[in-house]
Amino acid sequence: MECSFSDSSKPKVNPRNCVSLMPYTFVRHCRPGRPRPVLVVPALLSRILADKLCLSRDFEKCLSETQSTDTLHENKELNGNSCIPQQDLEQLMQKNVHAWMDLGLESVQELLGMDIYPIIILITIGEKNAKKFKKALQRLGATEEQLLESARKDEAQLETVSCLYRSIAPDAWGDLDALVSCVRMAVADEQKKVVWVEQVPH
Repeated sequence: MECSFSDSSKPKVNPRNCVSLMPYTFVRHCRPGRPRPVLVVPALLSRILADKLCLSRDFEKCLSETQSTDTLHENKELNGNSCIPQQDLEQLMQKNVHAWMDLGLESVQELLGMDIYPIIILITIGEKNAKKFKKALQRLGATEEQLLESARKDEAQLETVSCLYRSIAPDAWGDLDALVSCVRMAVADEQKKVVWVEQVPH
């Protein structure tokens, strides 16, 4: 099975498909030595893929922490009432596994501020391949229309994220198992790369 991805290193790909850094932006680079956490969008697909991928010893779920109403005003909210479980992330990286995160794209800037560099994977969804998730979506109490709307919002929000992301094209997979394999391959490939992020002035 062949998985095709959008990759900024290939000239045939429009850079805007996978690069959200603006032209002439100052950037910095690093090469993380430990497995980077994984953030898949759209979020509904991330929930569907989580159980299958976390059967592998390479991935483990890292659930967001829910703050009590007494502490919400003391902590920066990232996604509703959720915040980054930094201690859990560190423990998983020390175990040499990828943390599968349930946070939204709002969490990315905070992660970068902690010197944690997530692998962001966009799975491009259209009406045709959204139908392949009908049963899985029903188990989550969601619909194909909600998946498509979530995908549109997340794709737009990716343009504001100050780091690169990986895109998996709709024609790269034919069913859920094939998509799981594509995501696993994409994560392994991204882990090998130098990470470039926007250098935010202090």
